[in-house]
Amino acid sequence: MKKIISAAAAFTVAFALMTGCSSKADDLSKETEPQTSSASESSEVSASESSKLSSDEEIAELLKTQIKAASDKDYDAFSKAMNAALMIEILSDSGNASAEIPPERAEEMTKDAYDRISAVFDGGFDGNFSDLQVQGEKSDLGYTSYLATFSTNCGICYATVFEKDSKYCAFIETEDIMREKNEATAKLAASKNADTILHCAEKAIEAYGAIPDGDYNFGIDQLTVTDKADNALDAFKAAVAKQFASSGDDSDKGEAYLLVKDGKPYVQWRSLERPDLIGEAPAKDDENFTPVWGKPAAE
Repeated sequence: MKKIISAAAAFTVAFALMTGCSSKADDLSKETEPQTSSASESSEVSASESSKLSSDEEIAELLKTQIKAASDKDYDAFSKAMNAALMIEILSDSGNASAEIPPERAEEMTKDAYDRISAVFDGGFDGNFSDLQVQGEKSDLGYTSYLATFSTNCGICYATVFEKDSKYCAFIETEDIMREKNEATAKLAASKNADTILHCAEKAIEAYGAIPDGDYNFGIDQLTVTDKADNALDAFKAAVAKQFASSGDDSDKGEAYLLVKDGKPYVQWRSLERPDLIGEAPAKDDENFTPVWGKPAAE
């Protein structure tokens, strides 16, 4: 079950990027507590298990329909099975996406998903799943979210399914697509973190004067949040610590590099777990450029 939860968390971030909205991974990735019962409650347990099996089978058929439609190049059938409009409605109502998403966004989302899945299943779909795992959780807002992982003749797939008022919507990702989106998400996070740290440097310089020219390298989890600072460098480090404090003591806050030259700050950030992914600010306006740790883009 850990595999399905980690996949769901990754999917949630990727879906947020696709829709241009914020999302909360916790809402889709809480693990269902195991149920226990006595022998006198066996009939209730049987009914519950029967209901779950029915949901799993219904979800499996929905996902098969969607994949088959993509492999058959049947956009109308794919669109009906995906039901992006319902997905946007549910996410908006639950606070996981902006209520300002225009209706035409559903068509754009559907077309994007259709193109990706059609390309993966271009060789056809044999209609079979294996290793299907489904995890569901009911919401107080009148819908149920399901997370599924399964194998097909074209590889491993992941899916998020929502059910509301006996209507379903489903979004499927393949393992390769998930990997690409995770990589894009990690790169975006690195860039955003670098932007945040640069802003801290600029605000510290504005309030305390120049940070002495030089190179500064530090692990963010080693910094301390404080409201008192004697100089711009200390104020900068305290501001960075405050920005990353909410991520928790055991999180990978990463490492920062600050170069101050002629009074102007340049920042890099990288994850301790993925040091190959480096974000920089100000960033070089070249999508093919790969930052090198400890060196600004201009050098």
